[in-house]
Amino acid sequence: MDAEGTARGGRGGAAASALVPARPAGAVPASSAAALPADGPSYRISLTLPPQTVRELAAGGFRLCLMHAVRCDTADGVPLVWATTSGYAPTTVLAWTASPYGYAATGSAQGGPIEALDMRPVALGQLLDVAANALTSLDPAPGDPRYVTVRSSAATPMACGTAQRPPVGSDVPAPYCSFPLHRGAFVFLAPLPRVALAFTALPLTAGTAVRHLPGPTVLADLEAGGRVELAYDIDTGWSWQDPRVTAVPLDGLRRALVVPTG
Repeated sequence: MDAEGTARGGRGGAAASALVPARPAGAVPASSAAALPADGPSYRISLTLPPQTVRELAAGGFRLCLMHAVRCDTADGVPLVWATTSGYAPTTVLAWTASPYGYAATGSAQGGPIEALDMRPVALGQLLDVAANALTSLDPAPGDPRYVTVRSSAATPMACGTAQRPPVGSDVPAPYCSFPLHRGAFVFLAPLPRVALAFTALPLTAGTAVRHLPGPTVLADLEAGGRVELAYDIDTGWSWQDPRVTAVPLDGLRRALVVPTG
């Protein structure tokens, strides 16, 4: 993330989004995190804030919250906070390169921040096998080329999902969705380059399930690549000129971030 002290002129022409994800409480095992996936497409969001808005957001304890979309065959998953930061400035640029990971975690898919997980780089068409204690491995057999297929041989239910190294902060990948994983069932996942952004004073941390809007939220669709520009004013809210940006309705966060297959 690049943060410059001069606002980029005009409303509706620069994007709001910079987030520093907290490292998951369950550290990624070195054996899983060491082998990084090949770099994928690069994405860029640019945000403009009036200086007075920056001052008032900081005084109110607001953080910029980032959430990432996924496509899945089941509707029982929840979005997670991908990253948050208070390091915004009048001009803030958020840039990252797609590097997808798959993970499995002990415990429920619907609870608080993930604390015990195993994670490794994945690509569409791969099979991610999950054993007891959320230990993961890649099956050499090909799976559905449209998805990452997750399957479990463990006796107890767990959680699974996809992750991505966030645009700022640690290089450790951060989970951004969570789905129930049961023995004998498959979960089909495909990362979607759509990012939701909101300023919030709620005490959210990376990995926390979000079922309701944490504040006025916009969704930037980056599937076509290029740069998305947004602006935010604390009195008038979000503005943009790019048709790839939409406002997320009050009851629409899960629909925006957990997209059904098909």
